Amino acid sequence: MPAISRSIAPLPAVRLGSPVAPFVRVIFRLLPLVGLGLWRRNRRRTILTILAVFAATLVFSVVMVVPFAMNSIVSKADGVPRLAVTNRTSLSRGLPDAYYAKVTRLPGVVAVNRMTWFGGVYDDPRHQFPSVAIDADNADLVWPEYALNRATIERFTNAKDSAVVGIATMARFGWHLGDLVSLRQPAIPLTLTFRINGIISEGPDLTIFLFHRDYLQDALHGAKITTMLWVRCASMGDASRIAGEIEEMFKNSSDETRVETEKAFLAQMVSHYAPLVRLVQGIGLCAVVASRWRC
Repeated sequence: MPAISRSIAPLPAVRLGSPVAPFVRVIFRLLPLVGLGLWRRNRRRTILTILAVFAATLVFSVVMVVPFAMNSIVSKADGVPRLAVTNRTSLSRGLPDAYYAKVTRLPGVVAVNRMTWFGGVYDDPRHQFPSVAIDADNADLVWPEYALNRATIERFTNAKDSAVVGIATMARFGWHLGDLVSLRQPAIPLTLTFRINGIISEGPDLTIFLFHRDYLQDALHGAKITTMLWVRCASMGDASRIAGEIEEMFKNSSDETRVETEKAFLAQMVSHYAPLVRLVQGIGLCAVVASRWRC
C-alpha cells in the first residue's frame, strides 16, 4: 500500500475558494486504488464489464445517428425541381402506363422517368438495399446530382441486363465493375441476374441499385407496372404549376394522383419509420443504462 501511495503524483493546485476542490482531489487520488482493486479482484469480470459498457455505448451511438442520416437525405432534396407522382389511393397500387406520355407533354417538363420498386434480396433478407427499375435513357437528366457520365449512361442503355450501383453497396458486398449479380424477389417469385456496368459515387443515396425497367417488364411477360413517376422540371416555379396541372389532369379518374416535391415525398416516407427508430433508440439507451448499472 505505501508503494501505491508513492506512485501517485501530486495533483496541480486548484483554484482557491472552490467548494468542490477537496472533493475532486480526493476522487482523483482514489481512482488508481479503485482500478487496481478491480484488476486484482476479478480480471475477467472487469474486462467483460468494460467490453459490455463499450459495446452498449457504441450501439447506442450508432442508433442515434440514424435520424440524422435520414434527415440529411431529406434536406438534400430541398430546392430540387423534381416531383414525385404516385397513386393517391396507395403507393403500392401504382399508376397506369399511359400517364407517362401525358405528363411528358406538359410545358416546363424536362424529363419523366418511370420507376418500379423491385426490392430484391441478394444473400440475406436482413441485408436490405433499395433496388428499383427505371427508364434507362434519361436517368442523367432526372437525377443530375448522381453525376452519371455519358459513358456510364451508354453502357447502361445498351445492355438490357445492366445495373448501376451505389458505391456503398458495392463496397458492402465486395462487388466490382463487370460482376454478375443476382437478386431475387420472394413475393413474385422472380430472380434476375444483372451485370454491373456503372458505379454511383456521388449523390444523396450511395446504396441505390438501378436497373432497366424493360428488363423487369420482359421477365414479367410484358406486364407494365409503374410504381411512380419522377418528373424533372425546368425550375421550382414550373414545379409548382406542373404539380397542379398533373393532379387536375387525372382528377376524378379511377387512378387519381398525388403529386409532391421530392422533399415532401421523402419526408413522408421517413416519417413511417420514425416510431421504429425511436423504439430502437430506447432499446439502445436501456442497454447502456443496464450495462452501467451492473458495474
